[in-house]
Amino acid sequence: MATCVKSHVVSLALCLIAAVTGSVLIVAALLNNGAEQGRFTQCFSSERMDLVVLPSSFPAAIDERPPTTHQLAKLRGIAGLDAVREVRGGPVHLFRAPPRSPGLQAVALPDSGLPMLPLIEGHLPTSQSDIVLYQDTAKRLNVGIGDTVTFASAKGTPVKLHVSGLIDVDMDARMMPRGTVGMTPKAAAQLFQPLELQGLQLTLDSGANPTAVRNAASAVLGTQYSVYTRQDIAARRAVDDQVTTIALAVLGLTFILAAVTVSCTMYGRLRESYVRPAEDVVDEHGKGPVGKLLVFDRLVGLVISAASGVAMAAGLMVLLASMGADLPCSSVMSMSGVAIVIPLAAYAFAMSTAPIPLLMKRRGRQ
Repeated sequence: MATCVKSHVVSLALCLIAAVTGSVLIVAALLNNGAEQGRFTQCFSSERMDLVVLPSSFPAAIDERPPTTHQLAKLRGIAGLDAVREVRGGPVHLFRAPPRSPGLQAVALPDSGLPMLPLIEGHLPTSQSDIVLYQDTAKRLNVGIGDTVTFASAKGTPVKLHVSGLIDVDMDARMMPRGTVGMTPKAAAQLFQPLELQGLQLTLDSGANPTAVRNAASAVLGTQYSVYTRQDIAARRAVDDQVTTIALAVLGLTFILAAVTVSCTMYGRLRESYVRPAEDVVDEHGKGPVGKLLVFDRLVGLVISAASGVAMAAGLMVLLASMGADLPCSSVMSMSGVAIVIPLAAYAFAMSTAPIPLLMKRRGRQ
């Protein structure tokens, strides 16, 4: 029994390692997913951004002519559109900046931040003396969290602001040539006036089709503004990034599917039970030792199937995003639910149909 149990435990342990390895590869693919990192995962967040509206001249320049009140009213009335969030800001300058210092663009942040500018470290500004910096901007300025950056006010006087956090830009970095600085509206008011309307972030109803709403919004706003879905933004990514993302996701899914397939054929089945009746195996090794082995199978199997289900859902979303799929959140949630249920259902089926668990259950009733 010792040799049989050892080989059984080692095999399931290898399956668990394969499932964890696959999950790690899928997480790496998700983190490498660049502009569309949250295109589907945001469906499970309270803060969502489905469409971005930017001036047609962006990023070369920020068009100062904002949409009219009539245009904004018509925009909010589009079927399938849940919310319209204005993004305001303007250019800011470092105090006594050297001639070749990078240009900076400030964004006035609400208390909850903006989905387009996800926080990756530290915290959002809690006072008018705090700012957050795009991580690449922080590197260019050679500053980090806790450091002080001195800006020139609208009157040319120095204004010292503290870096409270770092943000990412949830779009292709090539679309953001200016350094991005996030701050409270009051802090922005110290540095420039008035706050310009730089763009809009649109959130759709869970069942709305992004492409259809984009076309309707473009018709309302005209040629002055461009409307981007996350799919449009993703299409601007570098080819190398897309290939790496897909390769990591496919490799991760392969590890997970292999782990689930092999482990499901082993749950509740000692190796010798494949060629001998279950009654003979249990009688030879004893009900107690076999029962302990089944407890191990159930625990490891539940961990493998649960972790694999979540990782499979994430991997599926990464692949769909990388290949340019444009799905409403209702479809994303349905597909994720199915992906999570499949390994759990396979685990339950394997444990309920294996001959040894069935025999043990029947003998327990006698």
